[in-house]
Amino acid sequence: MKKTILLILLSILILIIFLIPYFNIRNEVELKNETFASIGSYISGIVAILNLCIFIYLTNLIANYDKIKHKSEINIQKLIIQSQFRQSELEKLIEILEKIYEIDGAANREKSLLRIANTSVKLNGFLTQKQYLFPILKDKRYRDLGDKIIETFEEMIEVLQRKDEDYKLINLLNTFDIQRNEFIHSLQGFIIIELEK
Repeated sequence: MKKTILLILLSILILIIFLIPYFNIRNEVELKNETFASIGSYISGIVAILNLCIFIYLTNLIANYDKIKHKSEINIQKLIIQSQFRQSELEKLIEILEKIYEIDGAANREKSLLRIANTSVKLNGFLTQKQYLFPILKDKRYRDLGDKIIETFEEMIEVLQRKDEDYKLINLLNTFDIQRNEFIHSLQGFIIIELEK
């Protein structure tokens, strides 16, 4: 808006500057057809210069608009790709965490111990290695959600090693379910919030 006003004022100034010679000699020249033709040629030259200025201004305006539009499109594409990476990593994490529910019972406690330990290691790796995709994990509040799940895994391992407290394992599975849902919900919320920026 300011540039447009500046362009209009500049055009009026140029027009006034070019009309100054006419006002200086208007009383000294006879008004004949040749005089009007000369004045018309002079004014058409002025208008041509003004048209050129307007053309240059509009060309720059369009070029700037294209640059802004291009930058915006690149940012949107970057955001979409980033969100796809985040969603892919989140789905892998969900798949890893779902393996906990495959606890095989008393006969296969060793398999269950290995599965829980493996899941705990993978979750810990996610919490430390995926902070570039999920900066939310740098926030202590959200990092603690993941750490609580790891603590629950450690408690599950202790219960499975004792071999006699299956009801505690069920309670820990319920606790894990609540923690997992809260953690996954936080990460999904982060992805959605980032998309809305």
